[in-house]
Amino acid sequence: MRLTINFTIMKIEFKWAVIISATLLAFLTVEMLLGWHDENIDRHAKASMIYGMVIPAAGILLGMLDKRRQSAGMSYAQAFKTGAIIALYAGMLSPANQLIFHKLINPDYFQVMIEHTRNLSLAEGLDENEAMENAKAYFNLRSYIYQSISYSIIGGLIYSLILALIARRT
Repeated sequence: MRLTINFTIMKIEFKWAVIISATLLAFLTVEMLLGWHDENIDRHAKASMIYGMVIPAAGILLGMLDKRRQSAGMSYAQAFKTGAIIALYAGMLSPANQLIFHKLINPDYFQVMIEHTRNLSLAEGLDENEAMENAKAYFNLRSYIYQSISYSIIGGLIYSLILALIARRT
């Protein structure tokens, strides 16, 4: 038995993964331009969490609906599969987003975040050395690449399970 993969079938999924990735990179850049990575850093965490969930979920749903439009209908399993493939592609693209943003657009991001975490820790009376060690372990490119891959895939699969209920149509 010969395994063949029809790449034209997955064009829609790849297109939506690229749209999700590009939109997330654009929002990271907007965050930086709004000063959420320096003088308005206190707004960063909440906003990042909100758009970091909304953009992938919206992209996965729109990808499912796009795929459904291409066929006569879509079962729950087909919708989930479409969302899962989008999530996997987005996970594969996420390291490029991290590299582009942290190496080209905002190379000072990690240092600013480490310093901000240090200041918060000192204000709370925590040990400075321990706070710096923890901040450096979290705020670095390797950690962010790992987090972005993990979240893209795991979060995307969870969104796909839920959003497939909306996208299905037989």
